[in-house]
Amino acid sequence: MTQFKQSIVFFIFMLFPIGAIASNATIFYLKGEVEVVAVDQSVRKAEKSMSVARGETVRTGSNGLAVLEVEKTKNSNIKVKLDKQSSVKVGADSQNKIAASNDVFLELGGAFVNVVKRKLRSGESDKDEKREFKLHTKTASMGVRGTQFFAAVTEADANNSDLWMCVNEGVVEVNNKNAKSQTLVKKGEGIAIRKGGATSAPKPLAWTSKLNWQMNPKSGELDNKVSIKEAYYDILNIEYE
Repeated sequence: MTQFKQSIVFFIFMLFPIGAIASNATIFYLKGEVEVVAVDQSVRKAEKSMSVARGETVRTGSNGLAVLEVEKTKNSNIKVKLDKQSSVKVGADSQNKIAASNDVFLELGGAFVNVVKRKLRSGESDKDEKREFKLHTKTASMGVRGTQFFAAVTEADANNSDLWMCVNEGVVEVNNKNAKSQTLVKKGEGIAIRKGGATSAPKPLAWTSKLNWQMNPKSGELDNKVSIKEAYYDILNIEYE
């Protein structure tokens, strides 16, 4: 590399530090055992307000809980709350690869998603207003613009995993990768995808209101008291048989 090119590269890095370019999420809140796994697989203990770069994975232990602020602008706020023994990769696409987006890939466990879009006033504009946030899994992608939903994956292996999701507010479009189908899930409804198969028909599930949708620790306890295993048994073996 010539001295001129070296100077240009140095100048760019001075203007835009690596962290500023790659940072994609912030740990808004955490409790118990929470780790961040870098792209090179090195592991560091998570801390409040820590930046998480694109392609990095946040995972919780048996007593862990974490809330990630994936995006915060004047018109948008997106938070993802990880249940215990769960892991998500931030800034990842539907193939679980690093992407230039704020999408999140749920690898294992459960995640609550809260997407808040402020209504624009007359004369205001937002070039990102039409861009959807998506939560990906190995079997499906869930796209939203303003809503609140929960999704859970039983196993990391797509061939043996079950996916369950339900909606607390708004509407979520679920795209089943294997069945190549789209399903709209409305408030109070839930669906399931068993071992990479077809998407079940959306069905009202009143008990999902017992899930802890809270994201702000100042407003109350964030821990989810509903047993995910019991929820799976109910929705996968009773509701959709």
